Amino acid sequence: MARIQDERSLGKVEKECLRLARAGEPVKAEPRRRVIDGDVVRFITETVNTAAGPGGCSVDFQGWTVRGKIDLKGVASLGYLSLQDCVIEDSLDIEFADLRALDMDGTTIGMLEGMRSRIRGSVYMRKGFRALRGVDLSGAWIEGSLTCRGAVFDFDPAPIRETDWDGDWEKHFPFEPNPEAKRGDRPVNNPFCLNLRHTTIGGTLYIGPKHQQEAGRKGQCRLLGSADLSGLRVREFVDHWTTYVQIAGGQDGDQVHPRTRHRLVLDGFEYDRFGSTSPKDAGYRIGTWLALQPDAFGPRSRRGGGVGEDFHPQPYEQLAKVLKAMGHDLDAKEVQFQRRLRQTLHSIEFEAPPRAGSRTFVGALVQPVRRVWHAAGGVRKRIALTYGWMTGFGYKPANLVVSIVALVLANSLLINVAASRGLAAPADESIAASPWWRECANRVSPPDPFVGLISGAHRINDCVKEEFSASPPGVEASVAEADHFELHPRFNSLFFAIESFFPVLDLNQRAHWTISDTGWDGLILNWWLALYSMLGWVGTSLLVAGLFARFNQRGGD
Repeated sequence: MARIQDERSLGKVEKECLRLARAGEPVKAEPRRRVIDGDVVRFITETVNTAAGPGGCSVDFQGWTVRGKIDLKGVASLGYLSLQDCVIEDSLDIEFADLRALDMDGTTIGMLEGMRSRIRGSVYMRKGFRALRGVDLSGAWIEGSLTCRGAVFDFDPAPIRETDWDGDWEKHFPFEPNPEAKRGDRPVNNPFCLNLRHTTIGGTLYIGPKHQQEAGRKGQCRLLGSADLSGLRVREFVDHWTTYVQIAGGQDGDQVHPRTRHRLVLDGFEYDRFGSTSPKDAGYRIGTWLALQPDAFGPRSRRGGGVGEDFHPQPYEQLAKVLKAMGHDLDAKEVQFQRRLRQTLHSIEFEAPPRAGSRTFVGALVQPVRRVWHAAGGVRKRIALTYGWMTGFGYKPANLVVSIVALVLANSLLINVAASRGLAAPADESIAASPWWRECANRVSPPDPFVGLISGAHRINDCVKEEFSASPPGVEASVAEADHFELHPRFNSLFFAIESFFPVLDLNQRAHWTISDTGWDGLILNWWLALYSMLGWVGTSLLVAGLFARFNQRGGD
Protein backbone atom coordinates (compact mmCIF):
# COMPACT_ATOMS: atom_id res chain seq x y z
CA MET A 1 0.00 0.00 0.00
CA ALA A 2 1.38 3.43 -1.00
CA ARG A 3 2.09 5.95 1.74
CA ILE A 4 -0.23 8.95 1.98
CA GLN A 5 1.58 12.07 0.76
CA ASP A 6 -1.08 14.85 0.80
CA GLU A 7 -4.58 15.65 2.03
CA ARG A 8 -6.23 14.73 -1.25
CA SER A 9 -5.69 11.06 -0.43
CA LEU A 10 -7.73 11.36 2.75
CA GLY A 11 -11.40 10.58 3.10
CA LYS A 12 -14.01 12.70 4.75
CA VAL A 13 -13.53 11.22 8.23
CA GLU A 14 -9.73 11.42 7.94
CA LYS A 15 -9.90 15.08 6.93
CA GLU A 16 -12.07 15.81 9.95
CA CYS A 17 -9.48 14.09 12.14
CA LEU A 18 -6.75 16.24 10.57
CA ARG A 19 -8.79 19.40 11.22
CA LEU A 20 -9.27 18.49 14.90
CA ALA A 21 -5.56 17.71 15.27
CA ARG A 22 -4.59 21.07 13.72
CA ALA A 23 -6.94 22.80 16.12
CA GLY A 24 -5.28 21.07 19.07
CA GLU A 25 -8.43 19.16 20.01
CA PRO A 26 -8.59 15.43 20.88
CA VAL A 27 -9.29 13.21 17.88
CA LYS A 28 -11.98 10.98 19.33
CA ALA A 29 -13.43 7.97 17.56
CA GLU A 30 -17.06 8.23 16.47
CA PRO A 31 -19.55 5.53 17.45
CA ARG A 32 -20.11 4.59 13.80
CA ARG A 33 -16.52 4.98 12.71
CA ARG A 34 -13.90 3.66 15.06
CA VAL A 35 -11.43 2.19 12.55
CA ILE A 36 -8.58 4.22 11.13
CA ASP A 37 -5.59 3.25 9.07
CA GLY A 38 -2.14 3.37 10.64
CA ASP A 39 -0.70 5.36 7.76
CA VAL A 40 -3.41 8.00 8.30
CA VAL A 41 -2.30 8.36 11.92
CA ARG A 42 1.26 8.70 10.70
CA PHE A 43 0.34 11.36 8.11
CA ILE A 44 -1.77 13.42 10.54
CA THR A 45 0.97 13.32 13.17
CA GLU A 46 3.72 14.35 10.75
CA THR A 47 1.63 17.06 9.07
CA VAL A 48 0.52 18.73 12.28
CA ASN A 49 3.99 18.64 13.86
CA THR A 50 5.68 19.92 10.71
CA ALA A 51 3.34 22.90 10.60
CA ALA A 52 3.91 23.59 14.32
CA GLY A 53 7.66 24.07 13.94
CA PRO A 54 10.69 22.55 15.66
CA GLY A 55 8.98 22.12 19.04
CA GLY A 56 6.10 20.11 17.63
CA CYS A 57 2.61 20.06 19.10
CA SER A 58 0.17 17.73 20.80
CA VAL A 59 -1.70 15.08 18.81
CA ASP A 60 -4.25 13.09 20.79
CA PHE A 61 -6.08 10.02 19.38
CA GLN A 62 -8.69 8.45 21.66
CA GLY A 63 -10.68 5.22 21.28
CA TRP A 64 -9.58 4.26 17.75
CA THR A 65 -8.90 0.86 16.29
CA VAL A 66 -5.80 1.30 14.19
CA ARG A 67 -5.21 -1.13 11.36
CA GLY A 68 -1.74 -1.43 9.98
CA LYS A 69 1.55 -0.11 11.23
CA ILE A 70 2.09 3.43 12.49
CA ASP A 71 5.49 4.15 10.99
CA LEU A 72 7.15 7.20 12.60
CA LYS A 73 10.65 5.81 12.36
CA GLY A 74 13.32 8.51 12.30
CA VAL A 75 10.84 11.40 12.45
CA ALA A 76 12.28 14.38 14.31
CA SER A 77 10.64 17.22 16.23
CA LEU A 78 7.51 15.35 17.21
CA GLY A 79 5.48 16.83 20.03
CA TYR A 80 3.20 15.13 22.54
CA LEU A 81 1.82 11.93 20.97
CA SER A 82 -1.16 10.40 22.72
CA LEU A 83 -2.88 7.16 21.75
CA GLN A 84 -5.30 6.56 24.62
CA ASP A 85 -7.75 3.66 24.85
CA CYS A 86 -6.86 2.57 21.32
CA VAL A 87 -6.38 -0.84 19.77
CA ILE A 88 -3.34 -0.91 17.50
CA GLU A 89 -3.48 -4.20 15.68
CA ASP A 90 0.05 -4.04 14.29
CA SER A 91 2.75 -1.87 15.87
CA LEU A 92 3.92 1.68 16.56
CA ASP A 93 7.40 2.31 15.21
CA ILE A 94 9.20 5.30 16.75
CA GLU A 95 12.75 4.03 16.31
CA PHE A 96 15.28 6.90 16.12
CA ALA A 97 12.40 9.38 16.48
CA ASP A 98 12.38 12.51 18.64
CA LEU A 99 9.25 13.07 20.75
CA ARG A 100 8.26 15.38 23.53
CA ALA A 101 6.21 12.70 25.35
CA LEU A 102 4.30 9.48 24.64
CA ASP A 103 0.99 8.59 26.28
CA MET A 104 -0.53 5.14 25.65
CA ASP A 105 -2.81 4.75 28.66
CA GLY A 106 -5.39 2.00 28.22
CA THR A 107 -4.12 1.02 24.76
CA THR A 108 -3.69 -2.50 23.45
CA ILE A 109 -0.88 -2.73 20.93
CA GLY A 110 0.79 -5.47 18.98
CA MET A 111 4.31 -4.17 19.56
CA LEU A 112 5.97 -0.89 20.44
CA GLU A 113 9.26 -0.39 18.61
CA GLY A 114 11.26 2.49 20.02
CA MET A 115 14.91 1.50 19.75
CA ARG A 116 17.24 4.51 20.15
CA SER A 117 14.41 6.97 20.27
CA ARG A 118 14.61 10.21 22.26
CA ILE A 119 11.70 11.24 24.42
CA ARG A 120 12.18 14.58 26.12
CA GLY A 121 9.37 13.98 28.58
CA SER A 122 7.83 10.84 30.04
CA VAL A 123 6.30 7.67 28.62
CA TYR A 124 2.97 6.57 30.07
CA MET A 125 1.71 2.98 29.76
CA ARG A 126 -0.94 2.82 32.44
CA LYS A 127 -4.60 1.96 33.07
CA GLY A 128 -4.72 -1.40 31.36
CA PHE A 129 -2.05 -0.90 28.70
CA ARG A 130 -1.16 -4.21 27.08
CA ALA A 131 1.56 -5.08 24.60
CA LEU A 132 0.83 -8.38 22.89
CA ARG A 133 4.27 -8.89 21.35
CA GLY A 134 6.40 -6.83 23.69
CA VAL A 135 7.90 -3.35 24.02
CA ASP A 136 11.36 -2.58 22.66
CA LEU A 137 12.88 0.65 23.95
CA SER A 138 16.47 -0.52 23.82
CA GLY A 139 18.98 2.30 23.59
CA ALA A 140 16.27 4.94 24.09
CA TRP A 141 16.81 8.18 25.98
CA ILE A 142 13.83 9.09 28.16
CA GLU A 143 14.43 12.32 30.04
CA GLY A 144 11.36 11.88 32.24
CA SER A 145 9.90 8.70 33.71
CA LEU A 146 8.67 5.42 32.24
CA THR A 147 5.40 4.65 33.99
CA CYS A 148 3.95 1.17 33.53
CA ARG A 149 1.55 0.99 36.48
CA GLY A 150 -1.33 -1.30 35.60
CA ALA A 151 0.32 -2.50 32.37
CA VAL A 152 0.64 -6.04 31.04
CA PHE A 153 3.60 -7.00 28.86
CA ASP A 154 3.00 -10.13 26.82
CA PHE A 155 5.17 -11.77 24.17
CA ASP A 156 4.88 -13.75 20.98
CA PRO A 157 5.03 -17.45 21.91
CA ALA A 158 5.91 -18.42 18.33
CA PRO A 159 9.54 -19.57 18.11
CA ILE A 160 12.05 -17.14 16.62
CA ARG A 161 14.79 -18.61 14.46
CA GLU A 162 18.32 -17.39 14.21
CA THR A 163 18.01 -17.25 10.43
CA ASP A 164 15.35 -14.54 10.82
CA TRP A 165 17.97 -12.12 12.11
CA ASP A 166 21.31 -10.79 10.97
CA GLY A 167 24.63 -12.22 12.03
CA ASP A 168 24.69 -10.05 15.12
CA TRP A 169 21.39 -11.28 16.48
CA GLU A 170 22.90 -12.52 19.76
CA LYS A 171 23.81 -8.93 20.67
CA HIS A 172 20.17 -7.89 20.49
CA PHE A 173 18.63 -11.11 21.77
CA PRO A 174 20.91 -12.92 24.28
CA PHE A 175 18.40 -15.72 24.78
CA GLU A 176 18.84 -19.20 26.12
CA PRO A 177 18.61 -21.30 22.95
CA ASN A 178 17.65 -24.93 22.89
CA PRO A 179 21.01 -26.75 22.81
CA GLU A 180 19.50 -29.77 21.02
CA ALA A 181 18.54 -27.77 17.93
CA LYS A 182 20.87 -27.11 15.03
CA ARG A 183 22.87 -23.90 15.00
CA GLY A 184 21.05 -22.32 12.07
CA ASP A 185 17.61 -23.48 13.19
CA ARG A 186 17.55 -22.92 16.93
CA PRO A 187 14.28 -21.60 18.39
CA VAL A 188 14.48 -19.01 21.12
CA ASN A 189 13.04 -20.08 24.45
CA ASN A 190 12.47 -16.75 26.22
CA PRO A 191 11.37 -13.82 24.03
CA PHE A 192 11.48 -10.41 25.67
CA CYS A 193 8.22 -8.76 26.63
CA LEU A 194 10.11 -5.65 27.80
CA ASN A 195 13.47 -4.69 26.30
CA LEU A 196 15.23 -1.77 27.99
CA ARG A 197 18.75 -2.73 27.05
CA HIS A 198 21.12 0.27 27.34
CA THR A 199 18.19 2.63 27.92
CA THR A 200 18.63 5.84 29.93
CA ILE A 201 15.72 7.06 32.05
CA GLY A 202 16.20 10.37 33.81
CA GLY A 203 13.34 9.86 36.26
CA THR A 204 11.65 6.75 37.62
CA LEU A 205 10.91 3.36 36.11
CA TYR A 206 7.55 2.20 37.39
CA ILE A 207 6.85 -1.50 36.90
CA GLY A 208 5.01 -1.63 40.18
CA PRO A 209 2.53 0.46 42.19
CA LYS A 210 3.56 3.99 43.08
CA HIS A 211 2.16 3.70 46.60
CA GLN A 212 0.58 1.00 48.72
CA GLN A 213 -2.98 2.00 47.78
CA GLU A 214 -2.22 0.98 44.18
CA ALA A 215 -0.97 -2.49 45.11
CA GLY A 216 -4.05 -4.11 43.57
CA ARG A 217 -4.96 -4.43 39.91
CA LYS A 218 -4.87 -0.68 39.38
CA GLY A 219 -1.12 -0.33 39.87
CA GLN A 220 0.05 -3.88 39.30
CA CYS A 221 2.40 -4.31 36.35
CA ARG A 222 2.84 -7.86 35.07
CA LEU A 223 5.64 -9.22 32.93
CA LEU A 224 4.47 -12.34 31.13
CA GLY A 225 7.79 -12.93 29.39
CA SER A 226 11.46 -12.19 29.82
CA ALA A 227 12.70 -8.65 30.44
CA ASP A 228 16.09 -7.25 29.44
CA LEU A 229 17.27 -4.52 31.83
CA SER A 230 20.96 -4.88 31.05
CA GLY A 231 22.74 -1.56 30.79
CA LEU A 232 19.63 0.32 31.90
CA ARG A 233 20.29 3.50 33.87
CA VAL A 234 17.50 4.95 35.98
CA ARG A 235 17.30 7.21 39.00
CA GLU A 236 14.57 5.36 40.89
CA PHE A 237 13.36 1.80 40.36
CA VAL A 238 9.86 0.87 41.50
CA ASP A 239 8.75 -2.74 41.27
CA HIS A 240 6.64 -5.14 43.31
CA TRP A 241 6.78 -8.83 44.08
CA THR A 242 3.66 -9.35 41.93
CA THR A 243 5.55 -7.98 38.91
CA TYR A 244 7.52 -11.19 38.49
CA VAL A 245 4.82 -13.75 39.31
CA GLN A 246 4.57 -14.97 35.74
CA ILE A 247 8.33 -15.00 35.21
CA ALA A 248 8.76 -17.15 38.29
CA GLY A 249 6.12 -19.57 37.00
CA GLY A 250 3.30 -18.58 39.32
CA GLN A 251 -0.39 -18.46 38.49
CA ASP A 252 -2.12 -15.09 38.49
CA GLY A 253 -5.12 -15.57 36.26
CA ASP A 254 -3.21 -15.52 32.97
CA GLN A 255 -2.04 -18.38 30.85
CA VAL A 256 1.50 -19.52 31.62
CA HIS A 257 3.51 -20.88 28.76
CA PRO A 258 5.25 -23.91 30.28
CA ARG A 259 7.66 -24.39 27.36
CA THR A 260 9.01 -20.87 27.68
CA ARG A 261 11.71 -20.02 30.21
CA HIS A 262 11.20 -16.47 31.43
CA ARG A 263 14.18 -14.61 32.78
CA LEU A 264 15.44 -11.18 33.88
CA VAL A 265 18.68 -9.87 32.39
CA LEU A 266 20.12 -7.53 35.04
CA ASP A 267 23.81 -7.27 34.21
CA GLY A 268 24.75 -3.58 33.97
CA PHE A 269 21.43 -2.37 35.43
CA GLU A 270 22.18 0.80 37.44
CA TYR A 271 19.68 2.52 39.75
CA ASP A 272 20.06 4.92 42.66
CA ARG A 273 17.24 3.79 44.94
CA PHE A 274 14.14 1.62 45.26
CA GLY A 275 10.63 2.97 45.46
CA SER A 276 8.58 2.92 48.64
CA THR A 277 6.59 -0.16 47.58
CA SER A 278 9.57 -2.14 46.27
CA PRO A 279 10.80 -5.12 48.32
CA LYS A 280 14.05 -4.27 50.07
CA ASP A 281 14.81 -7.40 52.05
CA ALA A 282 17.83 -9.37 50.93
CA GLY A 283 15.99 -12.70 51.06
CA TYR A 284 13.55 -11.72 48.32
CA ARG A 285 16.08 -9.85 46.20
CA ILE A 286 18.54 -12.75 46.23
CA GLY A 287 16.19 -15.72 46.31
CA THR A 288 13.68 -14.47 43.74
CA TRP A 289 14.81 -11.35 41.90
CA LEU A 290 18.46 -12.17 41.19
CA ALA A 291 17.57 -15.86 40.82
CA LEU A 292 15.54 -14.98 37.70
CA GLN A 293 18.70 -14.17 35.76
CA PRO A 294 19.24 -16.52 32.80
CA ASP A 295 21.63 -19.44 33.02
CA ALA A 296 23.62 -17.83 30.22
CA PHE A 297 24.69 -15.29 32.83
CA GLY A 298 26.01 -17.90 35.23
CA PRO A 299 29.73 -18.51 35.81
CA ARG A 300 32.39 -18.62 33.08
CA SER A 301 35.89 -20.02 33.42
CA ARG A 302 38.95 -17.99 32.48
CA ARG A 303 39.65 -20.17 29.47
CA GLY A 304 36.33 -19.70 27.76
CA GLY A 305 33.20 -21.72 28.20
CA GLY A 306 29.75 -22.16 26.76
CA VAL A 307 26.27 -21.13 27.72
CA GLY A 308 25.71 -21.23 31.46
CA GLU A 309 29.30 -20.45 32.43
CA ASP A 310 29.22 -16.68 32.84
CA PHE A 311 28.93 -15.07 36.25
CA HIS A 312 28.27 -11.35 36.53
CA PRO A 313 28.73 -9.94 40.05
CA GLN A 314 27.51 -6.47 39.02
CA PRO A 315 23.81 -7.08 39.90
CA TYR A 316 24.86 -8.13 43.41
CA GLU A 317 27.22 -5.18 43.83
CA GLN A 318 24.58 -2.71 42.60
CA LEU A 319 21.93 -4.17 44.89
CA ALA A 320 24.25 -4.02 47.91
CA LYS A 321 25.25 -0.44 47.07
CA VAL A 322 21.63 0.74 46.87
CA LEU A 323 20.54 -1.10 50.03
CA LYS A 324 23.45 0.36 51.96
CA ALA A 325 22.71 3.89 50.69
CA MET A 326 19.10 3.47 51.82
CA GLY A 327 20.17 2.39 55.32
CA HIS A 328 19.64 -1.38 55.02
CA ASP A 329 23.16 -2.32 56.15
CA LEU A 330 22.40 -5.90 57.19
CA ASP A 331 20.64 -6.67 53.92
CA ALA A 332 23.54 -5.13 51.99
CA LYS A 333 26.04 -7.34 53.82
CA GLU A 334 23.91 -10.40 53.15
CA VAL A 335 23.94 -9.58 49.43
CA GLN A 336 27.72 -9.15 49.46
CA PHE A 337 28.12 -12.42 51.33
CA GLN A 338 25.94 -14.30 48.85
CA ARG A 339 27.80 -12.74 45.93
CA ARG A 340 31.17 -13.86 47.28
CA LEU A 341 29.90 -17.33 48.17
CA ARG A 342 28.23 -17.97 44.82
CA GLN A 343 31.15 -16.55 42.88
CA THR A 344 33.51 -18.89 44.74
CA LEU A 345 31.32 -21.94 44.16
CA HIS A 346 30.85 -21.07 40.49
CA SER A 347 34.58 -20.65 39.95
CA ILE A 348 35.12 -24.16 41.36
CA GLU A 349 32.27 -25.77 39.42
CA PHE A 350 33.21 -24.30 36.05
CA GLU A 351 36.96 -24.43 36.43
CA ALA A 352 38.66 -25.33 33.16
CA PRO A 353 40.14 -28.86 33.17
CA PRO A 354 43.94 -29.13 33.02
CA ARG A 355 45.53 -29.48 29.62
CA ALA A 356 46.24 -32.92 28.25
CA GLY A 357 50.01 -32.53 28.15
CA SER A 358 52.86 -30.21 29.01
CA ARG A 359 56.04 -29.47 27.14
CA THR A 360 58.14 -28.64 30.21
CA PHE A 361 59.51 -30.93 32.89
CA VAL A 362 57.97 -28.88 35.70
CA GLY A 363 54.63 -28.90 33.94
CA ALA A 364 54.73 -32.67 33.66
CA LEU A 365 55.38 -32.96 37.39
CA VAL A 366 52.58 -30.55 38.30
CA GLN A 367 50.07 -32.14 35.89
CA PRO A 368 48.95 -34.96 38.25
CA VAL A 369 48.47 -32.46 41.05
CA ARG A 370 46.28 -30.31 38.81
CA ARG A 371 44.19 -33.31 37.83
CA VAL A 372 43.64 -34.30 41.45
CA TRP A 373 42.83 -30.67 42.32
CA HIS A 374 40.28 -30.49 39.50
CA ALA A 375 38.75 -33.87 40.41
CA ALA A 376 38.30 -32.78 44.01
CA GLY A 377 35.88 -30.03 43.02
CA GLY A 378 33.09 -31.44 45.20
CA VAL A 379 35.31 -31.50 48.28
CA ARG A 380 36.57 -27.99 47.57
CA LYS A 381 32.99 -26.73 47.28
CA ARG A 382 32.17 -28.16 50.71
CA ILE A 383 35.28 -26.61 52.17
CA ALA A 384 34.34 -23.26 50.60
CA LEU A 385 30.83 -23.54 52.07
CA THR A 386 32.23 -24.30 55.52
CA TYR A 387 34.76 -21.48 55.32
CA GLY A 388 32.13 -19.05 54.06
CA TRP A 389 29.71 -19.89 56.86
CA MET A 390 32.38 -19.75 59.57
CA THR A 391 34.04 -16.50 58.50
CA GLY A 392 31.23 -14.78 56.60
CA PHE A 393 33.90 -13.62 54.09
CA GLY A 394 34.34 -10.55 56.27
CA TYR A 395 30.73 -9.42 55.82
CA LYS A 396 29.36 -11.28 58.86
CA PRO A 397 31.63 -10.83 61.89
CA ALA A 398 29.03 -12.51 64.10
CA ASN A 399 29.51 -15.76 62.17
CA LEU A 400 33.23 -15.67 62.95
CA VAL A 401 32.58 -15.04 66.65
CA VAL A 402 30.07 -17.91 66.83
CA SER A 403 32.48 -20.21 64.98
CA ILE A 404 35.36 -19.34 67.34
CA VAL A 405 33.21 -19.92 70.43
CA ALA A 406 31.92 -23.24 69.07
CA LEU A 407 35.41 -24.39 68.12
CA VAL A 408 36.87 -23.47 71.53
CA LEU A 409 34.05 -25.23 73.40
CA ALA A 410 34.38 -28.35 71.25
CA ASN A 411 38.14 -28.41 71.80
CA SER A 412 37.60 -27.93 75.53
CA LEU A 413 35.42 -31.06 75.64
CA LEU A 414 38.01 -32.95 73.61
CA ILE A 415 40.80 -31.94 76.02
CA ASN A 416 38.60 -32.92 78.95
CA VAL A 417 38.18 -36.41 77.48
CA ALA A 418 41.92 -36.56 76.84
CA ALA A 419 42.54 -35.67 80.48
CA SER A 420 40.29 -38.51 81.60
CA ARG A 421 42.43 -40.90 79.51
CA GLY A 422 45.60 -39.74 81.27
CA LEU A 423 46.92 -37.70 78.35
CA ALA A 424 47.11 -34.44 80.30
CA ALA A 425 50.33 -34.23 82.28
CA PRO A 426 52.35 -31.57 84.14
CA ALA A 427 54.80 -29.69 81.97
CA ASP A 428 57.53 -30.21 84.60
CA GLU A 429 59.22 -33.47 83.57
CA SER A 430 60.34 -34.23 87.15
CA ILE A 431 56.75 -34.16 88.33
CA ALA A 432 55.46 -36.10 85.32
CA ALA A 433 58.05 -38.85 85.97
CA SER A 434 57.26 -39.16 89.68
CA PRO A 435 55.56 -42.35 90.95
CA TRP A 436 52.60 -40.49 92.40
CA TRP A 437 51.72 -39.01 88.99
CA ARG A 438 51.81 -42.40 87.27
CA GLU A 439 49.52 -43.71 89.98
CA CYS A 440 47.25 -40.69 89.53
CA ALA A 441 47.14 -41.15 85.75
CA ASN A 442 45.93 -44.72 86.25
CA ARG A 443 43.23 -43.63 88.69
CA VAL A 444 41.71 -40.81 86.60
CA SER A 445 40.54 -43.05 83.72
CA PRO A 446 36.81 -43.73 84.32
CA PRO A 447 35.08 -46.83 82.96
CA ASP A 448 32.39 -44.74 81.23
CA PRO A 449 33.56 -42.31 78.44
CA PHE A 450 30.66 -39.99 79.21
CA VAL A 451 31.88 -39.66 82.80
CA GLY A 452 35.30 -38.71 81.45
CA LEU A 453 33.71 -36.06 79.28
CA ILE A 454 32.33 -34.39 82.40
CA SER A 455 34.91 -35.10 85.10
CA GLY A 456 38.27 -35.65 83.34
CA ALA A 457 39.90 -32.44 84.53
CA HIS A 458 38.26 -32.71 87.96
CA ARG A 459 39.86 -36.10 88.65
CA ILE A 460 43.33 -34.80 87.73
CA ASN A 461 42.91 -31.83 90.04
CA ASP A 462 41.93 -34.17 92.89
CA CYS A 463 45.24 -35.99 92.47
CA VAL A 464 47.19 -32.73 92.45
CA LYS A 465 45.38 -31.52 95.53
CA GLU A 466 46.10 -34.75 97.40
CA GLU A 467 49.82 -34.61 96.57
CA PHE A 468 50.62 -30.92 97.00
CA SER A 469 48.37 -30.18 99.96
CA ALA A 470 50.40 -32.43 102.24
CA SER A 471 52.30 -30.14 104.65
CA PRO A 472 56.06 -30.62 105.21
CA PRO A 473 57.20 -31.02 108.83
CA GLY A 474 57.20 -27.79 110.77
CA VAL A 475 55.06 -25.86 108.22
CA GLU A 476 51.40 -25.07 108.61
CA ALA A 477 49.12 -26.83 106.12
CA SER A 478 47.47 -23.68 104.86
CA VAL A 479 50.78 -22.04 103.97
CA ALA A 480 52.14 -25.14 102.23
CA GLU A 481 48.92 -25.66 100.27
CA ALA A 482 48.92 -22.06 99.08
CA ASP A 483 52.55 -22.23 97.96
CA HIS A 484 52.13 -25.49 96.06
CA PHE A 485 48.94 -24.42 94.30
CA GLU A 486 50.65 -21.24 93.22
CA LEU A 487 53.41 -23.30 91.59
CA HIS A 488 51.05 -25.89 90.12
CA PRO A 489 47.66 -24.38 89.25
CA ARG A 490 44.60 -26.49 88.72
CA PHE A 491 44.07 -27.95 85.25
CA ASN A 492 41.17 -26.30 83.39
CA SER A 493 40.28 -27.72 79.97
CA LEU A 494 38.37 -24.58 78.94
CA PHE A 495 41.22 -22.23 79.83
CA PHE A 496 43.65 -24.62 78.14
CA ALA A 497 41.57 -24.49 74.93
CA ILE A 498 41.28 -20.70 75.08
CA GLU A 499 45.02 -20.24 75.63
CA SER A 500 45.80 -22.66 72.78
CA PHE A 501 43.53 -20.75 70.39
CA PHE A 502 44.68 -17.28 71.47
CA PRO A 503 48.45 -17.65 71.90
CA VAL A 504 48.80 -14.06 73.09
CA LEU A 505 46.85 -14.90 76.25
CA ASP A 506 48.48 -16.37 79.35
CA LEU A 507 45.96 -18.20 81.52
CA ASN A 508 48.64 -20.16 83.40
CA GLN A 509 47.80 -23.44 81.64
CA ARG A 510 50.20 -24.15 78.75
CA ALA A 511 53.18 -23.25 80.96
CA HIS A 512 52.25 -25.89 83.61
CA TRP A 513 50.29 -28.52 81.66
CA THR A 514 50.85 -30.37 78.41
CA ILE A 515 49.38 -33.21 76.35
CA SER A 516 51.45 -36.38 76.39
CA ASP A 517 52.41 -37.83 72.98
CA THR A 518 53.39 -41.29 74.19
CA GLY A 519 50.49 -43.13 72.53
CA TRP A 520 48.85 -42.88 69.14
CA ASP A 521 45.92 -40.95 70.57
CA GLY A 522 48.26 -38.43 72.20
CA LEU A 523 50.20 -38.03 68.95
CA ILE A 524 47.02 -37.35 66.99
CA LEU A 525 45.82 -34.92 69.64
CA ASN A 526 49.11 -32.98 69.51
CA TRP A 527 48.86 -32.71 65.73
CA TRP A 528 45.33 -31.40 66.13
CA LEU A 529 46.41 -28.85 68.75
CA ALA A 530 49.10 -27.57 66.36
CA LEU A 531 46.46 -27.11 63.66
CA TYR A 532 44.13 -25.64 66.26
CA SER A 533 46.73 -23.01 67.18
CA MET A 534 47.19 -22.11 63.49
CA LEU A 535 43.44 -21.68 63.19
CA GLY A 536 43.63 -19.45 66.25
CA TRP A 537 46.16 -17.15 64.62
CA VAL A 538 44.02 -16.94 61.46
CA GLY A 539 40.77 -16.49 63.36
CA THR A 540 42.25 -13.82 65.62
CA SER A 541 43.60 -11.90 62.64
CA LEU A 542 40.24 -12.06 60.85
CA LEU A 543 38.39 -11.02 63.98
CA VAL A 544 40.66 -8.03 64.63
CA ALA A 545 40.45 -7.00 60.96
CA GLY A 546 36.66 -7.27 61.06
CA LEU A 547 36.43 -5.19 64.24
CA PHE A 548 38.68 -2.49 62.80
CA ALA A 549 36.64 -2.43 59.57
CA ARG A 550 33.41 -2.10 61.53
CA PHE A 551 34.91 0.64 63.71
CA ASN A 552 36.07 2.62 60.68
CA GLN A 553 32.76 2.07 58.92
CA ARG A 554 30.81 3.60 61.81
CA GLY A 555 33.17 6.54 62.05
CA GLY A 556 34.44 5.65 65.49
CA ASP A 557 31.05 5.40 67.21
